[in-house]
Amino acid sequence: MKKQWLKQQVSVEQAETDNVYNNVPFGTLNQEWQDLKDRLGEDGQLWFFDSPNEVWREGGGRKGYCVVRGNEIAASLVT
Repeated sequence: MKKQWLKQQVSVEQAETDNVYNNVPFGTLNQEWQDLKDRLGEDGQLWFFDSPNEVWREGGGRKGYCVVRGNEIAASLVT
């Protein structure tokens, strides 16, 4: 997960709405999602990330959500 992959800051509500599976936010990844939300704290920001197309073509593509605190990525969830 690289800082250059950060695409958009999002709210928890937006991320949950965009990722509902079987009426559960993040479906089978719900516990991991709950853990990521716990890492937000008061000063964390939630960001959507997506690796560049060339990384996907090489078989190493990733997308998901991460917690950014200050100028550092504190935690991430690959979806």
